[in-house]
Order: sequence, then C-alpha cells, then structure tokens
Amino acid sequence: MTKTLAPIGPLVTAAFCLLVSAPATAETVKARVLKVEERKNEVTVDVAGRSRTYRIDDRTLYRVLRPRRLVVITAERVRGRHTIVDARSAALEGRVTGLDERRGRVTIRESDTGATQDYYFEHGLPRGLRSGDVISFDVEERSRRLVITRWRRIGRGRDRGDAGTLSTSPTSFSWTASSGTIGSRSTTTR
Repeated sequence: MTKTLAPIGPLVTAAFCLLVSAPATAETVKARVLKVEERKNEVTVDVAGRSRTYRIDDRTLYRVLRPRRLVVITAERVRGRHTIVDARSAALEGRVTGLDERRGRVTIRESDTGATQDYYFEHGLPRGLRSGDVISFDVEERSRRLVITRWRRIGRGRDRGDAGTLSTSPTSFSWTASSGTIGSRSTTTR
C-alpha cells in the first residue's frame, strides 16, 4: 500500500525563488554617535543600547556623524563590511503648544507633519521654555515615553498668542496685533 503526498514541489520552488531574487537590503536605524575615528574610516554608534562599529567610505558623511549626535543611518554590506552609505540628523522641529510642569510634559506641533505629540524631557522641563517657542530636538523612546534628550530654541514664541500682521508702504510700516497697533514708523525722504 502506497500513500501519495500532496505535491509540495511548487511551494518549495516559490520559496526558493523569493529567497534568491530578494535584493540585499539596507539597514536603516536611529543611533547615537559614540566615537568617530576618521583615520580608520570608522564610526561607533549606540543602537538600542548596543554598540556597533561601521565603516565610512564617503567622507562627506562626517559632517553629520559627530559625537553625541542622534542620527538616522543607512548601512549596507560593502566589500564584506558593514558600511554607512547615508546619514542624516534625527532632529525634529516644532512649536511648543503646551507645558505641563506637574507631569514634566511638553506638547509640540511638529513642523513637518503638523501632528501634535506629547514629549518628556530627560531632566524635567527646562527653564525659559515657553509656549509658542519653536525648537529643534532629538527624541528617544524610553519605557514607552518619547523623551527629548537634546534641544535648542530656533524661534521665540509670542507670549500672549498675539497674531498680527506687518503692513508696509514705501514711506511707513506698522505692526498690528489682535489688540491693536503695537508700533508704527514713518519715514520721509527729502
């Protein structure tokens, strides 16, 4: 008595074709630069708590790859070595829309997407940060929280939320806020 098995040949052939035809993929990760060794053409980064060393073939990448900087890198195997082929800053940019000192939380509307997101600072809310400020910042996920590890102010916000317009003419200009004219100046040329 003989048993016949279902034909598995087509399944094996399809799986083999997928494996063989799959292109070599690049790895893209967010990492913190730990050490840059330009003489050795190597960069050591921290990826999710693990140290990794990559080769650098494109020396222009050193402009982005600086110690302590948070970056997004793309690496591929080149001549048998893990090599960074692309790097860009992982910094985000946005406007502070709310501060919650009790919880140590800041709400930011991101410039790129317009999405509003809550973040926490590594060591509590910084002094001098105000609602309306535009900041550039690095973020890491820690214990399911988005934590700002580095930031800098790139624009001051309006404390009272005064939306206004600047009016100009060849001989004068004025700033008009929602509460009225803040200032004006006339110029005369003779």
